Amino acid sequence: MFTTFAAAMGNRWTVRFSATWVERPIMYVALVGYPSCGKTPPHRLALSPLLNLDHEYDREYCAKLKAYKQWGAKSPKERAALSLPEEMERPRRRCHVVVDATIEALIGAMRDNPQGVILYSDELESLFANFNRYNSSDESYFLSAFSGTPFKYIRKSTDEHIFLPNPYCSIIGSTQPGRLAKQFGGERVVNGFSSRFLKVYPDITDMPTWGSDRMPDGIMEQWERIIRKVVTFDFKGKEQPIELTFSLE
Repeated sequence: MFTTFAAAMGNRWTVRFSATWVERPIMYVALVGYPSCGKTPPHRLALSPLLNLDHEYDREYCAKLKAYKQWGAKSPKERAALSLPEEMERPRRRCHVVVDATIEALIGAMRDNPQGVILYSDELESLFANFNRYNSSDESYFLSAFSGTPFKYIRKSTDEHIFLPNPYCSIIGSTQPGRLAKQFGGERVVNGFSSRFLKVYPDITDMPTWGSDRMPDGIMEQWERIIRKVVTFDFKGKEQPIELTFSLE
């Protein structure tokens, strides 16, 4: 829930630690537990307000994309007759959650969503397995992205140049105790990759079993209202973030 709230805040908020040190709420979180101990359900529950928003955005995007394709199928004379605009920009897909994406897809999502996104990988192994598969700099990208370092990217397939002055990407996923040494040991301890991840390792001795208990009335509705209140802002990426400062206390 803490990570979801941070992703909802995104690029709209910063905190100043010193004259030269300003941070945004970027979090890399790994939930650690044995297989079938119940890691996935709380992930989905916590992320559900952002996923519900993405579902609404998708409906809006599909309607705009349909209008754009209809516009593109008409000649300039037909557009004039129907009082359609001479130029029309292809709509961009709004989202908060990106699921198991390549670096290229992730960068495209951050370009289209300057407020920032959260990368959700149910099993972090699938994310790490793609490191260096397409590009040798994937791991180094996530090293610098943790600090929100400005980033330039060139899509060779389309010769598209993307510049992200304030990239925001949080990560949340799960893994097993037996995978920790491979995923976060060795060189990843030395280069700081492991230190960027908050490992949450609850002491789960009993595997969850079937039960008739339900979530108390109003809890998820309240969580939905909280997250929607945080993200209800048409962020374009040009606004100045709200900066928080620490008192001596």
